[in-house]
Amino acid sequence: MSHFSAAQWFEFAERMISADERALMQRHLEEGCDECRNLSALWSEVLDISRRESSYRPQTAVVESAKAIFVPAGSWKGFRQIAQVAELILDSIRQPAPVAIRGSTTSSRQVLHKATPFMVDLRVEYEPAWKRLRLIGQVLNSVEPAKNVLDVEVFLLKGDHLAARTTANASGEFALEFQDEEGLQLFIDIRGQKVIEIRLPASLEGDGRGKAAGAE
Repeated sequence: MSHFSAAQWFEFAERMISADERALMQRHLEEGCDECRNLSALWSEVLDISRRESSYRPQTAVVESAKAIFVPAGSWKGFRQIAQVAELILDSIRQPAPVAIRGSTTSSRQVLHKATPFMVDLRVEYEPAWKRLRLIGQVLNSVEPAKNVLDVEVFLLKGDHLAARTTANASGEFALEFQDEEGLQLFIDIRGQKVIEIRLPASLEGDGRGKAAGAE
């Protein structure tokens, strides 16, 4: 039994051949040629994947994470000279705890900072077993609350070195996870508008009076 080439089966799957040629190849498949049937099925699957790929759109969070990897070297240098230190407005650890849970181990902390016209809402979560901190935050416009704050990049520095970095989504939300250590500083770069320095609260280890994650 003669066989058709891989190139011919590609043309068959793409419908690039005449009706007569297609009918001839279809009869060949119906005669039970496993080799050609496999080639035909392969090209049909490849072309189907290719068509789906053209309409695929990755999740925004995945795209932003990928972009964050390619931060230009040294783009954060000079932040200390131009940044506005945000004012601490609220710190949940300073609020009286309900009687039923006083004395329990604190594992999270909510802080709110202001750098007019922006507000930065941060939730700090501490993992004692790994001595790691997780920041979940959002940058808001206090003057125009309904207006999203766009083009926000978040940098965590230790001295002149970049410890972590991420990009906020279209709603100004971001998250960072890092090792709890001294000398860390958080900077929020609102492109074209302002750089804000957030003085991180103490870690949440034990009674919440552990070593500082940054200057407070």
